[in-house]
Amino acid sequence: MSKMPFISVLAFALFGVTNLLAQEPDTSSTATADDDGIVDYVDWAWEGNFRSFLEVNYGYGRPDHKRFTGEFIKLGSYEAKLGWSEIKKYNIDNISSLDERYFFGSVSNQEYNAFDDSTGDTALELTRFGIASRLGFGYNLGPFSLLPYHQIGLVWTQVSFDSGAGVSENEMEILNRYKNAYRFGQTTEGGIKLGLGRALALHGSYELAVIYPRTLFGMWLGSYLIQSFGYAAISLYAEKIVNTSPIFGPLMYFVLKNGLAMVFFNQMRENMNWPFETETPLTYVQYKIGASITF
Repeated sequence: MSKMPFISVLAFALFGVTNLLAQEPDTSSTATADDDGIVDYVDWAWEGNFRSFLEVNYGYGRPDHKRFTGEFIKLGSYEAKLGWSEIKKYNIDNISSLDERYFFGSVSNQEYNAFDDSTGDTALELTRFGIASRLGFGYNLGPFSLLPYHQIGLVWTQVSFDSGAGVSENEMEILNRYKNAYRFGQTTEGGIKLGLGRALALHGSYELAVIYPRTLFGMWLGSYLIQSFGYAAISLYAEKIVNTSPIFGPLMYFVLKNGLAMVFFNQMRENMNWPFETETPLTYVQYKIGASITF
């Protein structure tokens, strides 16, 4: 097996396992344990009333690289997500939990920028696909729901570029690290999902993505597990707040998990496999609006 498919398969498996760490088992569910009292997490992870959903988003943002002295042109993007969603009543009145897992793909380029402010030295085009999940707690408001969430995902990105005359030789070396291949990376997203009845929803979010110029699997694995256990610890702590404070609990869950994601992202902008000393990656921050339909 070649290196990239091997890394992709392992990354997919690790994503599924560490995503489970970020959730506390719902003791009110019908998940069962064997004679030794060990919960079957594989069965539990997909137990529930998952429904298929389709989501489309428009995004607006700018790539960045801490060692690139020029300025990248702002990009617009179109994104589609296809996956499974479960929104269920939590063990507190008027509080729901959100659990969604999905595949996504997107294209970002200068032409899709609807704001006509494409100033800069270098235009990138990003073609992406990946897997992600979002978790959160929110409020039932009659026929409506308000669900703040945190998303984490693995993404593969192809970078094409059109550099201006002012791009230096060192900057061109940075760009050339991303040519002619899909580069592995991570993405996190914080947002709010406004449910309009049972099937329709509107979304607003921001995304923080890291695109590696190369994959150092051992260092990436160590960094990813540190992040995953950090998210798991925050989840357990925040879910206790949800249980004791239905009003502030969902907001605290949102703030704590996305705050931790911002801390990790800021460190990874310098060292892609923080806390290990590694290269500076290409990053991409964008703001998105969208809508989804659940079948």
